[in-house]
Amino acid sequence: ERGAKILLIPMHYPGDDQITSELYQLLDAPDSVSIFPKGRSVEQVIAAIGELDLLIGVRLHALVFAAIATTPAIAISYDPKVDQFAERMEQVNIGPLSTVSAEAIWQEACYHLDEGDKIRERTRRLSTKLRLEALHNATLAAELLAKGDFQPPQPSS
Repeated sequence: ERGAKILLIPMHYPGDDQITSELYQLLDAPDSVSIFPKGRSVEQVIAAIGELDLLIGVRLHALVFAAIATTPAIAISYDPKVDQFAERMEQVNIGPLSTVSAEAIWQEACYHLDEGDKIRERTRRLSTKLRLEALHNATLAAELLAKGDFQPPQPSS
C-alpha cells in the first residue's frame, strides 16, 4: 500500500537467520524485501538502521541501535528488558510476540511513517539524555577506581 521496501536484519546468530529466511519466503516479494548480509560490523548495522524510516524490532539490540541512529522504532516484546528500554525511549511497545497482531503492527507502522520527523526528534532527545547518563555513570566508576575505594568481589571458595 505504501510502496515500502523491507529490510530484514538478523540480530542474533544462529537463531535469527533461520526465522529471517522463513519470513522472507512468507513475504514473497523479492523486489521489495531483502535480508541484511551476515558478518557486518556493529557500525554497519547501526548505519543501515539509520537509513530506515522505521524499525520494528523484537531484539533489544535492534531497539538500542535504532535509538543510537535516531530511527523511529516499534518494539515487539519478548522480555522485560525490551519493555523497559522501549518505555525509557518512549518507543511504542506493540505487546508480546505471542499475541501481536498484523493489524496492530500495520496501524502503528502507518502512524510512525506519517509522524516520522516528530518521532525521530523525540528519539534524538531521549537518546542524547541516555548517552549523558551513561557518561556520568562511567565518570563515577572511573573516580571510584582512581580513589582506590573500590574493592572487587572476591570469588567464593
